[in-house]
Amino acid sequence: MARQRSEFEGELVSVGRAAQMLGATLPQIAALAQAGKIQMADKRKGVENAILAQSIKAYCEDLRTNWRIKRRRRLSSGKADFLLDEDLLPFPLADTIGREEALSMLSSSRSQRIQLALIGADIDALPLEMYRLADSEPLRVSRSSVIACLGGAFRADKPNEGNS
Repeated sequence: MARQRSEFEGELVSVGRAAQMLGATLPQIAALAQAGKIQMADKRKGVENAILAQSIKAYCEDLRTNWRIKRRRRLSSGKADFLLDEDLLPFPLADTIGREEALSMLSSSRSQRIQLALIGADIDALPLEMYRLADSEPLRVSRSSVIACLGGAFRADKPNEGNS
């Protein structure tokens, strides 16, 4: 898929394009708009089924802030208003896995800390980057944060071989 670039100031995007940007379905976009998370274009101006692109950018920033995910954004040009689609969400869709896949990856760990978190089904207790697009939506987990957690936990749980 081609990398999409967006300029946000005053731009309108179709509902389908918004779904593509957020990795969401059309019903999910409608629910986000209904909940006031993103803003539909003013119908009085003769525009229907369009969303203010700036509201998508703001919502993604809110997700990043609320879920305490570090900023990975890269500017795609010298202008601050241009972003790659993959830089909108807290982490790229290509790095996104579901909760079950994350749990499956983590279950192979011999780390006591990870195993205790899994026993309690408390994935939130682990240092993972994750968010939900909306409260009722499935958890999105960063695959690279799972890999980092596995690597860090393995090192932390290894006995200190130099101090026998």
